[in-house]
Amino acid sequence: DTAVEAMRLGAVDYLIKTPTIVDDVKQRVSRYLEAKRLSEAQATPVEGRKSPGFVLAGRSQQILDVISLVARVARTDASVLITGESGTGKEWTAREIHQQSSRQAQPFVAVNCGAFTESILESELFGHMKGLFTGAVDTKKGLLESADRGTLFLDEVGETSLGMQVKLLRVLQERRFRRVGGTQELEADVRFIAATNRNLEEMVRTGSFREDFFFRINVI
Repeated sequence: DTAVEAMRLGAVDYLIKTPTIVDDVKQRVSRYLEAKRLSEAQATPVEGRKSPGFVLAGRSQQILDVISLVARVARTDASVLITGESGTGKEWTAREIHQQSSRQAQPFVAVNCGAFTESILESELFGHMKGLFTGAVDTKKGLLESADRGTLFLDEVGETSLGMQVKLLRVLQERRFRRVGGTQELEADVRFIAATNRNLEEMVRTGSFREDFFFRINVI
C-alpha cells in the first residue's frame, strides 16, 4: 500500500531495505536516467525517425506528463486502469507500460472484453477442458496462461458482466484460476492493465459494475 501511495504522489521507484540496497539504488537510478533521456528525446520528434520502444510522442505538457507517468507506473506490478474516449491511445499506453516494465521480454496479450459473450470470454481467458462441449476436441490454453509472466490487457473492461467480474476478481486476489470444466488450480503470474471509455464510477453507483472489482483494477 505504501508503494502504491508513493507512486501516486510522484515517486519514481520504491525499494525495500535489503543487504543489497546500495547496488539496488544504483541500478534503479541508472534505469530511471536512461528512461528520462529517452522520454526527453521522444519529446522532440525528428522527421522520419522510428523509435523502437516508444509509441507515445508529443510536445504538449499533457503528453509529456503521460510519458513521465508511464515510466513510473511501469516500474511497479500494480494493476492499472486507463480511461479515455475511443481513439485516444489507451492500448498504445498499455503497450508502453509493458514495454518499459520488467516483463517486457514476456508476452503482451490483449483481449476486447466487449467482443464476446460471457461464456466465450470465459473460455478465451481461462481456457477449457477437452470434451467440455461439442467441438472441444482438445484442452485449450486460455489467455491467462498465454500471458504468463507478462501482461494481460483487458480492453473495454466496462463491457464485462457481473459474473465475469467475480471470476476475474478471484484471479486478481489469489493469482490462481481453473480452466472451464477443470479442477486443477493454475498460477497466474500476470500483470493486469484494463481500459475503458465508460464511466466506471457511475456504473458502480448504479450497480452495473462491482465496486470490489473496480478498486482491484484501479490501483493506479
